[in-house]
This record gives sequence, C-alpha cells and structure tokens, in this order.
Amino acid sequence: MVIAVGILVDGAIVVTEYADRKMAEGLDRKEAYSLAGKRMFWPVVSSTLTTLAAFVPFLFWNSMPGKFMAYLPITLIFVLTASLAMALIFLPVLGSVMGARPEGTDEDLASLAADADPEQAHGWLGRYVRIVEAMIARPWLVSGAALASVVAIFIWFGSTPHKSEFFLDVEPEQAYVYVQAQGALSALEKEALVKRAEAAVTDLDGIEAISMRSGKSSGTSIEFGGGNDAPIDSIGRMLLDLKTGDGVHDGRVTLRRVRERLEQVPGLRFQISAREQGPPAGKDVQVALLSENPAALDDASKRLRAYLESRNDLREIDDTRPLPGIEYNIEVDRAEAGKYGVDVAQIGAAVQLVTNGILVGRYRPDDATDEVDIRVRFPKDDRSASAIDSLRIATAQGNVPLSLFVTRVPAPRVSQIHRRDGRRVVDVRANAKVQGTGAGIVQEVKDWIAQANFGPDVEIQFEGADEDNADAMAFFGGAALAALFMMAVILLWEFNNFWQVLLTLSAVILSTAGVLIGVQLVLPYMSILMLGTGIVALAGIVVNNNIVLIDTFNRLLKDGRSPEYAAMATAAQRIRPILLTTGTTICGLLPMVFELSVNFAHGAIDRGGAEAEWWVQLATAVVFGLAFSTTMILLVTPVWLLVPYRAEHMFARLRVRTSSWLAHFRGRNAAARRTDTVELLSDETDHAGEEPGEKPDKILPAAE
Repeated sequence: MVIAVGILVDGAIVVTEYADRKMAEGLDRKEAYSLAGKRMFWPVVSSTLTTLAAFVPFLFWNSMPGKFMAYLPITLIFVLTASLAMALIFLPVLGSVMGARPEGTDEDLASLAADADPEQAHGWLGRYVRIVEAMIARPWLVSGAALASVVAIFIWFGSTPHKSEFFLDVEPEQAYVYVQAQGALSALEKEALVKRAEAAVTDLDGIEAISMRSGKSSGTSIEFGGGNDAPIDSIGRMLLDLKTGDGVHDGRVTLRRVRERLEQVPGLRFQISAREQGPPAGKDVQVALLSENPAALDDASKRLRAYLESRNDLREIDDTRPLPGIEYNIEVDRAEAGKYGVDVAQIGAAVQLVTNGILVGRYRPDDATDEVDIRVRFPKDDRSASAIDSLRIATAQGNVPLSLFVTRVPAPRVSQIHRRDGRRVVDVRANAKVQGTGAGIVQEVKDWIAQANFGPDVEIQFEGADEDNADAMAFFGGAALAALFMMAVILLWEFNNFWQVLLTLSAVILSTAGVLIGVQLVLPYMSILMLGTGIVALAGIVVNNNIVLIDTFNRLLKDGRSPEYAAMATAAQRIRPILLTTGTTICGLLPMVFELSVNFAHGAIDRGGAEAEWWVQLATAVVFGLAFSTTMILLVTPVWLLVPYRAEHMFARLRVRTSSWLAHFRGRNAAARRTDTVELLSDETDHAGEEPGEKPDKILPAAE
C-alpha cells in the first residue's frame, strides 16, 4: 500500500492539470473537467495498463520467492485499477462541482493555457523551454551525450565489485546457537556443554530471552529443531530473542558479541544461524554431491570440505556425512551352530545380555500411565563388545563358547543415509565471514570444482542462494520480456507508430541506469530479489511520462502545428504534470528509503528495524530510476520526437540531390550521344564518293 500511494494519484494529477489549463483559457469548471476526462481518457488508460503489465508476470512466479512476493503485485493491481476509475469517472464529477479556477496573475494564467506560445514562457518554465529549443537544434550532440551517459553508467557499475544477497541482510530478531560435539555422550554431559555456552552469553545486554534444549531424539538435525541448517553433530541449541527496534540495540552487533563470547569458551564448537525472515535460502555456500558410488562420494565430499576449510573467508563449515564411529556386525555360521543345536534366536538372546538386555516382562507403576520394560542384562562392567567373545551358551553337549559359531566384525557406523533422485547425496555447506560476499565465493568454489576432477560418478549441484539467484534471474529476464511485449502492444494500439513505441520503451533503459546509480551511491549491497522486482516494476511506471508527452505531441500535429513547434509546446505543457506525478511517487517512497515510520498512536517517528529494512532496496531502485529517467525524458524526448521528421527531411533532400545528379548525368549522356551522332553523319558525308578500300587522310572532328 505504501508503494502504491505515490503511483495511484498519477492519473488524477494528469486529469486535474489538464482541467486547470482549460479553466485558465476561460472554460467553466464543468466544461473543463468534462473535456479533461474525455481528452485524457486514453493517455490515462494506457499509462495504467502499462503499469499493470509490469506486475502481471509476477502473478505467475510459481516458486517460494514468487509466492512470498505475490502480495505486492496483487495489491498494486487492485489499487491501480481502483485509481483508474477514480481518475476517469469520479474525479471529473467531483471537479465539475468543486473545481476552482487556478489563481495567479494574468501572465501566469496565460502560460497555463494550452494554446500559449512556449517561446513566451517566463521564469523556470521559460528557461526550460529555451534549453529544449537549444537541444532540438543540436540533435546529434544531445543523442550522443545521452547515449554516452547511459553507457558510462553501465561501465561504472560493471567495473565496481558489489556485495549481493538473494533476499536481504536485515537486522535479525532471533538466532539459533548450535553446540556441537561427537562421541558417546550422556544426556547430562550434553546438557553440561550447552549450559556452558548459555552461561557465556546470559549477561549480554542485547539478548531479551534465551531458550535452551540439549539432546536430540534420533540423531537428525531436522527432528532436533531450528531448521535444516543445523549441523549433524549438534548436541543442543539455544534460541536467542534479540532486542531490536528500540534505537539502542542492533541485532547484528549483538550476534557479533555472542560469537566473541562463545569463542572464549575452551573446547566449545558452535554455529550461529540468524533466523531467516524471508524466503529460506540457508547457508551462503551449499553444494550437493550425488553418486551411486559410496566410496567416490565420500572421497569427493572430504576433498571439498578440506578445500572449504582451507579458505580464510568461510566459517561454520559442515557436511551431512554420517558421524565417525564403529559398529559391530554379528555374523552367525549357521552350519556350525546347527551342529550344536543352536538357533539364531538363542544367539540373539545371548548377545542382548551385553547390550540392551533381554525383555522378560512389563510393569506399570500405580503413579504412571505407561508401562516400564523389565530387562535382564550383565552388570555394567561386563557389558562391552569384547564380552561377546567370552560368552558361553548352553547346548546339548554342554556350555560352549559363543565364538565357535559367531564372528564379531567391526565396520564404520552409518546412522543415516541421505538419498535424492535414487542416488546417495552429501551436502557440504558453509557461511561467508563477510556478509554479502557469498556469491563471489560460490563462483570461486565452482572454478575449483571444475579443476578438482571428482570423476564421472559424482554429480555436483549448487543449491541455496546460488540456485535461487539463478532461478530469479531467469524469471526476471522472462518477466521483463513479457512486460515489454505487453506494453508494446498497448502502445502500438494507442499510437499506431513503431518509432513512438520504441521511444516510449527507451525509458526502461534510462530507468535501469538510474537504478545502477542508486546501487553505486546508496546501497551497501544488492538484493537480487528486491532490485530485480524494482527494475521490472519500474518499467511500467517510467513509460507513463513518455506516453503523456507523445500523446500531446500527436494532438498538436493534428492541430496543424509544425513538428518543431509541437515538440517545444509539448515540453512546455507537459512538464508540470510529469514533475507532479514523479514528485508524488518519490515523496511516497522516501520514508521507505530512509527507513522511517510514523507512529501516530504515540506521536513518534521511528527509524530502522527489520520491517523498515525490507523495502529499502525496492524503494531506492524506484526513486533513483524514476528521478534519473524523468530528467533524461524531459530533455531528450522532445529531441527524439523529431527524429522521423528530420529523417524524412534528410531523405527528401537526399532524393532531390539524387534526382538532380541523375538529371545532370542523363543530360551529359544525352549530349554525348548527340555528339556521337554528328560525328557519324559527318563521316558518312565526307566519304560518300570514295571507292571501297580507300581511306581518308584525316577525319576532322564534327565541331570543325
């Protein structure tokens, strides 16, 4: 709604401004607003439709980021549709009842009239008209300077390194701290380690509350809680509620202090993960290795993790390989056991004596609702893997060692196996130490993998933010083409002129250059999602200025004005509504650019906060893109409007010169042919009496 505030009044401004001009000419308010509603109907309709065309592709973005951003286009489509009805139906009715003739001196009112001579304008409008007149007289210089400016902006942007995020680096409100450890730890030992981490950060001022949990139910990070980025060797986690939005505490600073405190705890391994507030992206670097060959997969994941650990710009590195450990497989020689009359069930019961115990019954206490297992097993000191070798089992031949027909085989412990698309998969993940540098690191990892030669058995897939970036860029490219095509159809339907359609859409390039200026000067990093949305949405907004200019230019031509006069008059008459619409849009977005929010209930103005940071990138893109493109449009569009007429004049002069040259060439050829004819006739006359075979002494030219 805040974004739509500055846009929805554009149509109303155009209609009202035109009605003011007509009242300045002497029409009463009823006639003026009635004429304004009729005269500005198609410009306002086409402007609104082109704006809506930019947001329509977002309705078909069928992905998690697309669903997250879906409320923006839906809201703007409904709001702008309602504003169209307001500008063309309700506003003329209200203006015919309450409209007032603009105030000012006779000279001011005369300058507002639609038939006013632009060369007679005074003040800032007169200076602008004289600038436009001078630029119209120098079309090649103006066009070259405009093109050079845009190219220079793109080169400036391309030669500057930028930090980037898929969504936003907003101030965190909550964060998870995962405590890591390996080995056969008891529940109390795990709790003790997590409590050490909790004690290190409890007294930090920026933390509002801490909730702690130790242990995990089945060894999976998903069941443990806190998101899929939890390391596989987590033994506990803390959920930190951070103090934010009070103008004193900053969640980023608090997390930095938490990290410094935990690094001072001896022997503590941990990871910190700020809770994501937008589309989930996970860690900065996420590489999935898939293979049907477990050995090749394990080797590739080890090499990749070793490379990531060798880099100084990464931290919180982990993978999803099973934790190291040993398990014993009991292999039974059934033939040998059959000689003694022992079956597998007896062997299993004997092995249970040194492991979990043999279930002999269940008991439910009076004060409990669940039953308790009753198991029989050896004392703690006798329960070990080596005790299996000394077990004896009763047979018909007496007690015999279990080792006669049972072999204890050690093997690597595999607690869980991850599979994807029918193949085993291992994820290797890491976070960048410096926020916003993840995209560059991912590219370096890709270059290293290309030279690592993992073999044909291992497939590499980059996931997380890199995958989301690729999908988003592909969507934005398709959305931009679809929006431009729809806008071109609308403009061609209105203008029926291909050059004017191209001229209108040129504002998109100018607005993109303005966005790049904003990124260079203001934004500390680029949000792929927000800036991409802003550029595509801006395409539907900036073309409105050109639509208003071209519509007025065509009307003046129909009235019999010369193209040069029509271009100057168009600039003079339309600069006021263009500045008003641009100014209202920018003013509506400036509070978002400066992260300001007004609390009317408490009479206060707040700055910052996670919610305020969400729309800074989008608002900045629209503000800078609209400001730069509007400035360029007001200067170069009057010049470019005359391109077809100057080209026609140039081709007409070329045709005249060509015709003159051809006529001169034909005249010379005709004279030459006449000369040849005279020579031929003279030759025939001089030799009329000669005998065959005789040759004249000399053939004189015909001129002689």
